[in-house]
Amino acid sequence: MIRAVVEYVEGEGQPPPELKKVLTWRTWNIMPRSGGSDEQRYGELEKMLAAANVHDVWQAHKKGHLKDMTPEQKKMLMALKRLNGSK
Repeated sequence: MIRAVVEYVEGEGQPPPELKKVLTWRTWNIMPRSGGSDEQRYGELEKMLAAANVHDVWQAHKKGHLKDMTPEQKKMLMALKRLNGSK
């Protein structure tokens, strides 16, 4: 899922389902409701938050906003670069 998020930000593919839900909720400014397609499976919210964090950090990296990142975000970026095979 993490690689899929990075690939999506790089313009290479579709967002994974967890990120797609987060982006939809951000776009429409609504929180998930229970029932139907808005229902979350056990552990899905944690996956969605992880996908959102990866998306935001990689997006900031692409835009050159390193100076605006927290130390934790910079650490995450380094891990993402290693995972993605980037330098």
